[in-house]
Amino acid sequence: MKKIFTCLAFSFITISLLISALPPPAQLTLISARDDIMVHGFFDEPLAGNHNIATVIDFFKEGGGDDYKVRNHTSTTVFDEFSQAVYEGIAYYYFGTNTPNIHYSVIFSITPFFSESASYEVPLQLRVSEHASSANISVNAGTSSKAGTLGTFEEPSEAITYTALATNSGENIKEPKFAALKLDLLLNQAEIAINGVSAGDDYVATVTATITIN
Repeated sequence: MKKIFTCLAFSFITISLLISALPPPAQLTLISARDDIMVHGFFDEPLAGNHNIATVIDFFKEGGGDDYKVRNHTSTTVFDEFSQAVYEGIAYYYFGTNTPNIHYSVIFSITPFFSESASYEVPLQLRVSEHASSANISVNAGTSSKAGTLGTFEEPSEAITYTALATNSGENIKEPKFAALKLDLLLNQAEIAINGVSAGDDYVATVTATITIN
């Protein structure tokens, strides 16, 4: 009886030594190799087709390659001397990203129409009339405050700001986010009539889009 017990004990010690000598388990790491992309900008024409992250980001590609172009500037001319109260589709703003940031916003900085030759400015408002976006983006589909005041000035009044986009709260994960906005221009005809905007005056207004991340 004592001999059998001794053999069992020896067998257990031998098995333990063999297990401890085995190499650690192999690990397989899986990585989706896609760089962080953040694009935004103004365009003269609307994006064709359905709005989604793929179409919005592809809209920024140059020559079908892998490079993306941030559209820093586009100009829209008002041809008929402010005769309308609403100018629809003056520009289209597009935003797309797959970065993991969750706290950011897109702010439009808006100046009034100003003419150095006429020495006064024409107030304006910017409106987001139509839009499409991913569920993790909040769009301010409304009208900005009035930029500038009607009167005689040596230089235009300071720009006003209008928050157009912001993220919803959520986990800090790398998920696609996109937005497409149609921008309209609103003018008050009664105010314009006070000073009688004349043809040929060199009126210029600027809308600047800035992305803030925190």
